[in-house]
Amino acid sequence: MRATVGPRQPPVAAFQQVYELTTSVMAVLRTQLPTDVYQKVQGLNGNIYLDAASFEADLAPVGIAPADQAVIEKAASAMGMTVMQTLEFTLTILNGASQPPEIVFDVARTDVLQDLSLGASGGAQTLQYAFQRVLSRATFVSSTVPGFNGAGFGDLIWPIAGEGRYDDTLQKLGQTGVPLPIMKGFQFVFDEAVLSIQQGYVSILAKVAFKG
Repeated sequence: MRATVGPRQPPVAAFQQVYELTTSVMAVLRTQLPTDVYQKVQGLNGNIYLDAASFEADLAPVGIAPADQAVIEKAASAMGMTVMQTLEFTLTILNGASQPPEIVFDVARTDVLQDLSLGASGGAQTLQYAFQRVLSRATFVSSTVPGFNGAGFGDLIWPIAGEGRYDDTLQKLGQTGVPLPIMKGFQFVFDEAVLSIQQGYVSILAKVAFKG
């Protein structure tokens, strides 16, 4: 089988306020919340939200009082970089036929970049990152596979058979990273470098050395 992936719509990156229950945030909340309240929040560990309303919608059902919600939201609030894209996948079954059967579907994804770090690849310094999936929705488009009508594709087939592998591919992409722009002959000094996402840009606070 061969998979061809292309953009259905160009990816869009946005810098916005997000709410992340990361390991470091949970460590802070452990010291700020009563023990019984912290235990309730633990069930949401690792979650990420793009707005306060969806965050509060998950906090309320587990019995978090409004005063404690305010503490949790303040600790979890951060500036995040979201990447939104819609991809079209074409799966071609290589059975030797002149017109091999295909399955076509779209995947709408929203991810938030996390765990920024500096790395190197092919002699270039890179910005590395991890993807945290917020939204993934698969929509069946068409199929020329006999007897396959796409029933349950978005609810069952893609989440089980495809989504995990796609997540792995994104993580490997983030581990390679993207080249950092810098003048020729200069390099960032990684020691004690501080990376953060600000309103509209990624900040790299680091010393720069000239390598003549």
